Amino acid sequence: MAKRLGRFPDTGGTTWPPEQSNNLRADARFKRHVHCPTVPLIMPNAPAEAEKDVAKEAILRILRSGHGGPCCSSSFRFWIDEFRFTALVASVVLKYYIVGYTAIQGRSEKIRHMKASVIHEYGGPDVLKYEDYPDPVLQPGEVLVRVAAGVNPVDTLERSGQTKEWRPIQFPGVLRWDLSGIVEKLGVGVQGFSRGDQVLAWAYHTYAELCAVKVELLARVPNGMNLVDAAALPLVTMTGSQLIYVAADVKPGQTVLVSGAAGSVGRSAVFAAKDRGAVVIAGVLKRQLNAAKDLGVDRVVALDNAIDFANLEPVDVIANTVRGKTSEDLMDKVKQGGTFASVTGAPANAARYPGVRTVAFVSRQDTKNLEHTVEAVRAGKLTIPIGSKLPLRKAADAHIAMATGGVGKILLLP
Repeated sequence: MAKRLGRFPDTGGTTWPPEQSNNLRADARFKRHVHCPTVPLIMPNAPAEAEKDVAKEAILRILRSGHGGPCCSSSFRFWIDEFRFTALVASVVLKYYIVGYTAIQGRSEKIRHMKASVIHEYGGPDVLKYEDYPDPVLQPGEVLVRVAAGVNPVDTLERSGQTKEWRPIQFPGVLRWDLSGIVEKLGVGVQGFSRGDQVLAWAYHTYAELCAVKVELLARVPNGMNLVDAAALPLVTMTGSQLIYVAADVKPGQTVLVSGAAGSVGRSAVFAAKDRGAVVIAGVLKRQLNAAKDLGVDRVVALDNAIDFANLEPVDVIANTVRGKTSEDLMDKVKQGGTFASVTGAPANAARYPGVRTVAFVSRQDTKNLEHTVEAVRAGKLTIPIGSKLPLRKAADAHIAMATGGVGKILLLP
């Protein structure tokens, strides 16, 4: 008796023995379901070929089974196996899709790079390299800000390794501290800010096009204030004002000498001392006497003029922002029971003055304090001069300029 031949339309009408026909149907059905051109089966980092072969064999086994299935004449078993078949195919395709999609997303994240001034080792200004650096990854409670950055003297200390014992840089790294800019993205849980808001902050890793900032550190840039110029404010205004409000705890009527009063931290200390109702003396260099005229102080003294220094009477408080011999000499200008508060550490000779309260002060992030000083700037009570604005790629030049001295903050623009 002749074998019954099966018909298979995908083969151009060619007839085959039943077992071959069944196998061909199964193979074609697998291709139709799994290799459909609308299904992204072949994805980056998809499971290994061995795993795909196992999955394919499992599906073909169902289709070729003699116990019912899509090729069986039994209606009940046909639909049971049809359901099993579809579920299995769907699970395989879904797995491939998820793995591939995740791989594409991950690869896409990896290639997102901003420009930054990156440091790979401690050294001179030349270690600052303008190059690609991974975009910040937002954590819950953080905001992504497109940045203009301020340059501070402490940046040069960090770059050169002078602070590495207590604040090391993780290489490759990006220096900090000041920023102003526009909110570009909100992390999970952020409230009170929206995309497009203009903000400023004392943050970290600000020598870059983008910076992730904890939302509680952000303050708003007031209407009418230049957004870029606002980058000059956070670190210096908080440091100078806290030197007066916190470290020295100045009282109304006290006489306060602010050393380095023409600098940004010094100006902020002068404002805070006047804000507390103190009598304020600005200690500056001879070449800074003209710049000190707009400080609104009660008296100006050139600390590098021997005669002026000798004629200086002891005061209740010295708010010190300078280093070296000048700070040591100033210890002799504090009244007994008075306070020498310094943001540059205690002078080397401090132990020789037991009657003087010496405070080596380190400022901290305080958003309310920042908002207070920013409002003073907006109202014209405090001025932080801008020395120059440079593109971010010239951060090394900014550090060279910082070393030469001068009046005014240097800003880096993306």
